[in-house]
Amino acid sequence: MKKFIRATTLLTGLLVASIGFAQTPVDPNADLNNYALSADYMIQELAVNESQADKLRSIENDINEQLRAVADEDPATRNPKEQALYALRAKEVARVLTAAQIQKMNDLKREQMKDHTGKSSVPHNE
Repeated sequence: MKKFIRATTLLTGLLVASIGFAQTPVDPNADLNNYALSADYMIQELAVNESQADKLRSIENDINEQLRAVADEDPATRNPKEQALYALRAKEVARVLTAAQIQKMNDLKREQMKDHTGKSSVPHNE
């Protein structure tokens, strides 16, 4: 009986500890557009040509400048502006990349999100 109580206590303690240290998974319906890769990373990983590289750097610089401009605003005002800028960035990047490059970019985003959370967080069937 003592062994049972000890084992139960130990298992309960492990369960509580694992719940306490568990990472919060990213929403399975998370929008990949809200997860950005740097222009330099995309250039390296997506085998883009020189023209695409220049456009990606330009997009990144422009969006980052606009994000800095709203950084000090009240969150109620800033958050919608940031979301709009993230959507614009995703739209502009999609115009520059080929369909195969977009697919690879999304796969890279999923992998990074998985590495960050420890779980696959975004569905693969887009």
